[in-house]
Amino acid sequence: MVQGCNGLGDSLAFLVSESRQAGIEILPPDINKSSVNFTPEGEQIRFGLLAVKNVGEQIARTIIDERLRRGPFNDFTDFLSRVQHKDLNKKSLESLIKTGCFDSLAIDRRQALENLEEILRFSSLVKKQNGNGMNHSLFGPTGHGANLKLKPAPKTTEQEKLAWEKELLGFYLSGHPLTNLEEKIKKSQAQPIKDVKTIKNEKLIVRIAGLVSKIQKIFTKKGEPMIFAQIEDFSPEPIEVEVFNNTLTKTMNVWQENKAVLIQGRMSWRNSEPKLICDQAVELTA
Repeated sequence: MVQGCNGLGDSLAFLVSESRQAGIEILPPDINKSSVNFTPEGEQIRFGLLAVKNVGEQIARTIIDERLRRGPFNDFTDFLSRVQHKDLNKKSLESLIKTGCFDSLAIDRRQALENLEEILRFSSLVKKQNGNGMNHSLFGPTGHGANLKLKPAPKTTEQEKLAWEKELLGFYLSGHPLTNLEEKIKKSQAQPIKDVKTIKNEKLIVRIAGLVSKIQKIFTKKGEPMIFAQIEDFSPEPIEVEVFNNTLTKTMNVWQENKAVLIQGRMSWRNSEPKLICDQAVELTA
């Protein structure tokens, strides 16, 4: 069984990729279905709460224990009313919201985020009233709150969902930003990163298409700027691309995180690590 992502790093993304290639679907984290760790759900695997960044083991177990003791959470207010733990704070709540843990409770992620301060105020009030033994005065005889009012907000976009999943789960779960570009990538004759990383011929021109997931800018001994860009596609692991000043000056607008790019260059195997030396780069748009 796959444990939480703490200590696993990139291996979690690799294991998920391997599961998908084997035809095993990874289901998203869900406040009413997830266990602490990854668990089988029929022929699929459900994402564990502990694998969500900023969600610790104590709050994950508190949520599961409360659900087992008193049944599934009926709605978001019910969750806030029943889960009283010091680790249910702004950081952990934001992570649970962004990764879709409350989607099944019919609450939109962006709406919840834009009302986060009100949600925290409500949660704090619940704790205070419960601590005084006054939960019925706040919630009525059923124990369900009626005082949480969320202001309207624009619907969460697919791009936002994917960006948040990448940020807090370590990979894209509900889709992939390159999906809408697959036909264009195919026509560009770009090779998958996993195949390019096996090429030993450093004179061969290769082409990849992917997302810029990380950028590091440095200055060479000559004082010239250059960047190291991490590029990823549907392959299990990314590749590092080196962009020297002569190419950087011609492609400066391309190098932004989360931007889709088409890159041409040659492989380099210094220190036995496969890297791509960029000669050309353009942005890929749908």
